Amino acid sequence: MFKYLSRREKIVPNDIDEGFFFSTRQGTALLPRNVLRKIVLIGKKAGIEGKRLSPHTFRHTFAKQYLMAGGDLFSLQQIMGHATLISTRKYISLLTEDIQKKHRQFSPLDNL
Repeated sequence: MFKYLSRREKIVPNDIDEGFFFSTRQGTALLPRNVLRKIVLIGKKAGIEGKRLSPHTFRHTFAKQYLMAGGDLFSLQQIMGHATLISTRKYISLLTEDIQKKHRQFSPLDNL
């Protein structure tokens, strides 16, 4: 975060005073639709088709990867900004699907 702040300060020195954290090169607030537009553009350039590309997808993927790498649910709750574990627990069901898939792929009983 501090690297971002120092870099951003060189590009747009006064935007912190305007009350927003992320800004465009012109010094205006970075709006959600601008982020979505950029993600879709990068996805097209990368040749990604048939997949939903959105900030929410990135957030969702981060949470799933965080848990798969060994992160705990309570830390994830704080990182994601969820008030309760109820919202955070939905990522556990995603892991369950991955675990079942891996089990089918690598189970010694299924590979006899």
